Amino acid sequence: MFKTHVLTSKELMIDKNHDYGEAWRDMRVSSLTDLNSAEVTCVLNK
Repeated sequence: MFKTHVLTSKELMIDKNHDYGEAWRDMRVSSLTDLNSAEVTCVLNK
């Protein structure tokens, strides 16, 4: 289960890089954590 969430988060970051270019690299780690947490919550609620 954990590995699935890690892979989902990785895919999300790859997609975000495609959507926003390199801009996400300037974000704080806490902001990235919030994004990943929100996405995992969304996936779990489906």
